[in-house]
Amino acid sequence: MPAIACAGQWDHWYITPQIGGISPNYQRSLEKNDWLYGLAFGRELNRYVNLELNVDGTRLSGRRGADSLKIYGTTLDALAVFNRSGTISPYLRVGAGFVHDIPDVPGGQVSNQTNFATDAGVGLYWNLWRSAGGTRAFALRPEIKARWENPGHSPDLRDYIAELGFQYSFGGSPASSTPAESAPPPPAPTPAALPAATPAPEALPPSGLRSTFTLPSRGSVTLKGVTFAFDSARLTASSRSVLQQVAAGLKHHPLLKVEIQGYTDSTGTVAYNLKLSQRRAEAVRQFVLAEGVAPGQLRTRGYGLADPIASNRTAAGRALNRRVVMKVLSNPNAVKVKGQRTAKSR
Repeated sequence: MPAIACAGQWDHWYITPQIGGISPNYQRSLEKNDWLYGLAFGRELNRYVNLELNVDGTRLSGRRGADSLKIYGTTLDALAVFNRSGTISPYLRVGAGFVHDIPDVPGGQVSNQTNFATDAGVGLYWNLWRSAGGTRAFALRPEIKARWENPGHSPDLRDYIAELGFQYSFGGSPASSTPAESAPPPPAPTPAALPAATPAPEALPPSGLRSTFTLPSRGSVTLKGVTFAFDSARLTASSRSVLQQVAAGLKHHPLLKVEIQGYTDSTGTVAYNLKLSQRRAEAVRQFVLAEGVAPGQLRTRGYGLADPIASNRTAAGRALNRRVVMKVLSNPNAVKVKGQRTAKSR
């Protein structure tokens, strides 16, 4: 099955109802804290940047006889998002706009005011769900920010706001199902390179000691124990022993040609997973090459989230789908391999 490529995954529109609290500046002569309600409407510009319009409002009670005050904020903000394809995606925000101060009692001590304002803060997306085609998603979005009203002038008022948002994203481009470029087939062996007519013995390391991992004579085998650091192609230390055994078998049968295949679970987009699976397959190839295997014996291909072997709805199923597979492409020596297959990837 060809790998799947995708484009335009970071172009969603989104709407985010928000609820939280505000701690007003002491110069306002208002109660210390109160509820605040807001709404954000925005768009993902690319993998790292969002642009959004924020509106929010609150009613703050006065103290020492001061009027109650309604405060409405309107800002245009840019968000710098990190680890967009992960379950947790932190972000920084900065923006500018206006704050409208309206006394709750007309004709009281405070008059209507509209002042320039800036804001800055931090938050994170907790990405809970994404549709199969990547066009819709839902995330929880807690954040804290400071908002400066009338900055650089007197009075310079700074309020602190904490909010929890419920973000629904929509209208993103669906994953395009275009086959990835196919790797060229392995060269056919020349007659001079063919071995003797008698089958070769079982695939053992050159030392003659039986490996706990054995190569398949045909078909595919999942490399159990070959794992990677989270969201990267860096092999874990526990992967070394399995890959050393794989390398020993390949060196013992130099005419055996295999494809190292990388797979991921469904977390993240099709395009990101395709690239990650290719990088992981390449990492395995580089390790095996460093053990002395001939480059001509190895080919790599990343298949991303294609061909799941378990449900991606559970953690256990996703762990099974994150795997490295070795597929035999050419076995001109008719290598007969026996033994248990004890390798698998997370």
